[in-house]
Amino acid sequence: MPTPNYYAVKYDVRSFEADPERPGRSLSYENRDIVAPAIIDKRFDTPEGAQAYIDTLMAGDRGEEVELTLANGVHYKGPRYFYTMGSSIT
Repeated sequence: MPTPNYYAVKYDVRSFEADPERPGRSLSYENRDIVAPAIIDKRFDTPEGAQAYIDTLMAGDRGEEVELTLANGVHYKGPRYFYTMGSSIT
């Protein structure tokens, strides 16, 4: 029977920044200043375990403060990186 795995995924908020050349769209990962999403190499058997780890990461160093307009027009000022939960079945 398949087994679910849960993990933290690190996102760069700049990947959601509005692209001035493509209204309504965000910047491309082809931009070398933007870090692509990355799975943190630690897997959990339960979503609760993964969420506890994500909460710890969110409370830690999340990079420099950035200020930008997101592709949806919302202004953002805060840490550059955030973490969310991902899952897979093995």
